[in-house]
Amino acid sequence: MMPQATVTPTKTLIPSPLPPTATASPIPTSTVTPTLTPTPTATPRTIQLKVDGSGDYADLPTVIDAAAPGDIIMLEKGTYLINKDLFIQKPISIVGAGMDKTYIVVKAKVYGITFASGGLFILKGITFEDKTKKLEALVRMINGDVNFKESRFTGARMDIGDLLGTGLKISGDISGIIQDCVFDGNYAGVVVEGNINNLVLKNNSFTKNIQGILAGYKTTATIEENVFSKNEFGIRFYGRAKGVARGNQILDNDYGILVGGYATPLLEENTISQNYWGIYYWQAGGGIAHLNQISENKRYGIIIEDQSYPTLEENIIAKNHWHGIDIRDTAGGLIHENQCLDNGGSGITVSDDAKPTLEENICSHNKDNGIYYFDETSGWVRENQCTENGMDGINVTGNAHPALEENVCSKNEGNGILFEDHSGGIARKNQCSENKQAGIAVKEWAQPKLEANLCDRNLYGILLTHEAKPELIDNLCQGNTEGDIMDKRWQPQ
Repeated sequence: MMPQATVTPTKTLIPSPLPPTATASPIPTSTVTPTLTPTPTATPRTIQLKVDGSGDYADLPTVIDAAAPGDIIMLEKGTYLINKDLFIQKPISIVGAGMDKTYIVVKAKVYGITFASGGLFILKGITFEDKTKKLEALVRMINGDVNFKESRFTGARMDIGDLLGTGLKISGDISGIIQDCVFDGNYAGVVVEGNINNLVLKNNSFTKNIQGILAGYKTTATIEENVFSKNEFGIRFYGRAKGVARGNQILDNDYGILVGGYATPLLEENTISQNYWGIYYWQAGGGIAHLNQISENKRYGIIIEDQSYPTLEENIIAKNHWHGIDIRDTAGGLIHENQCLDNGGSGITVSDDAKPTLEENICSHNKDNGIYYFDETSGWVRENQCTENGMDGINVTGNAHPALEENVCSKNEGNGILFEDHSGGIARKNQCSENKQAGIAVKEWAQPKLEANLCDRNLYGILLTHEAKPELIDNLCQGNTEGDIMDKRWQPQ
């Protein structure tokens, strides 16, 4: 199960996952920023509001009530107070002098401002702050188009049962853009859920929230070029969320990205570094992780557990303190053309009853093994390059029985391929060269089938020890220092 973090990772009950499918959705090639068209009005006005009440109206609730569709409410610098929940059902704009100059302090009961109009709601240049710590959301959108820029949402920290304090909560039929905003010190910076198909969150900052962005249900929002730092969760996908997280900087969080429930997002071109966990797939999470830079995380670069079946393609997973990719439980998926380099454990580990497919990955310069299979694991390991690792190129132990085919395992400090314990499976057409121990070693009670492998320029070509019982078929062993096939198995007395 997922390790416990400082705060319970979710308040949402998710049904027990059904067996997932490994089929991934096509990768989108571009993001289209939605075009927002303000609702036309006959005579739009610009209304001035001043802190001392000397403007066109005395206070913010009064001017919102009086405003007509399309009106622009201009707030001068200073602090404005909201003592009750405000419900807006007309398209208007509220514009401050800047998020460091204009403040709206919310002391309402449930929500600060709720917008529920079919038109466009614009916010710009304002800081919203929850002083009660009891609000469900500072601002809530439940219908219409949104255009929020250069605003800050802070201090919404309520945590009572399933009720979580949120800077900005977006649900229902919503489209639009949230750009250049700051979300800090909330339980959740932004919650996005519902029928959201054309919403972009771009170039925002999420700092010191419990959850930066919480994307759930069937949302397909695009989360692009944001910065997430010092949150417990940078981005969390749950329910049946899809959507895209692209080009984000995700740094120094507990969980960089968490994908659970039945969510299947596309994670693309993100920099995910110095978190406790880089990307964490659990429950029946899936989707695609493509072209991400995942480095220097304190545990694993990517962990895949429970019944998750993601596709990982062309990611660079380097210098993480433990393993590059860790696959466990009954998880699977396609791990294809990734580079797992210089990690503190193994490049890829597969444990429990996991059954992934590993194809065309490069696992090099890892402290332990290039690829490590143990417990009851199985699956295909095809055309990978496992070179210059601190232990073995591929290590198979426990009762693991994968199929190893056409891999290159060379220049490792241990063996090219090692089978030990009660492991089995098949190794076919692998090239094991210049390893400091054996090209292929079979130890203890292991019983793999070795067929048509090339073992050259190692200490031993094939090494057999203990009570190993491999099946050897048409292997080519040549140029090995201490012997091409070295049988050191125990002999009966």
